[in-house]
Amino acid sequence: ALVFNIATGLVGRVMPQFQVFFVASPLQVLLGLAVFALSLAAAWGVLAIGGTYLCQNLATALLPFIEHPDSINVHGAGGQAVLRQAVGAAAPTLVAVCIAASIAGVAGNLMQHGFLWTTEKLKPDASKLNLMKGMQRIFGVDGLVQFGKSILKVVVVGFVCWWVLRPRMDELANLSALDVAAILPLSIEILRALFMAVLALLAVTGGADWFWQRYRFMERMKMSKEEMKEETKSTEGDPHIKAKLRQKRMEASRRRMMQAVPKATVVIMNPTHYAVALHYEQGEHAAPKCVAKGLDALALKIRAVAEDAGVEVIEDPPLARALYATVEVDAFI
Repeated sequence: ALVFNIATGLVGRVMPQFQVFFVASPLQVLLGLAVFALSLAAAWGVLAIGGTYLCQNLATALLPFIEHPDSINVHGAGGQAVLRQAVGAAAPTLVAVCIAASIAGVAGNLMQHGFLWTTEKLKPDASKLNLMKGMQRIFGVDGLVQFGKSILKVVVVGFVCWWVLRPRMDELANLSALDVAAILPLSIEILRALFMAVLALLAVTGGADWFWQRYRFMERMKMSKEEMKEETKSTEGDPHIKAKLRQKRMEASRRRMMQAVPKATVVIMNPTHYAVALHYEQGEHAAPKCVAKGLDALALKIRAVAEDAGVEVIEDPPLARALYATVEVDAFI
């Protein structure tokens, strides 16, 4: 808890852009995996250091009662005295660990978000009383998976503890018959084996949970067809509106082009397929200028307008095709 809170605070403070998600997984999941071994190692070190001190204090405080159990009075004030001695022997180490964990938790939150004072959470919110939303949250996919994971962890951890302790049941049963000096090493050995087995199990379940969280995140990030349409509209515009605008621009361009046909000097035609209207004034332009061109129906319309305006029409299929393919409207040959 100490290392995890400090690491969370430092990363959240230095790199706030990673507060929400990094590599498509929750930040706390990544940090938990990254400092998992370090956190457990630190916890084991604290227990190793504080555990020796605790056991020495307990042994010193309770040794008279172990050596002379027949003299212990567990009734009334005698039982209370035994309890006070045991608690007094364990209190220094336990209080120190609790204070350190509390300070680390507060420091981690302060490093992530700074000191925030708000009464927002105390305000009444009617939406929190919505029964349907609550049922969806509890019985939804994520809620059921979390419930299943919790049950599975309890069952599997219990099985692993039983599997580790089963070969040593005889030693545990005879623990009370051993000398006081032999109890501590045996207990440490059994606890170490139990600790390593549970550590390996939690590492495996943590990795599996990471992949599940990543999969759920990627599923939530996928857009539906409607969302994709809205995204396209917001970035590129509505395709229907764009098509209408393009059609209107083409119609406006065609009207301007047809208005320029009566001013043309000559129209080069392929009898039914191509028409290119050229305008040329000697001394005004260095080369003829294309003022209109069209294909099929538009070509026939250009020819009709030109004939009505008295513009000369020349049928030259190769030249008409070449001009249509190489010259744009309002460009010089």
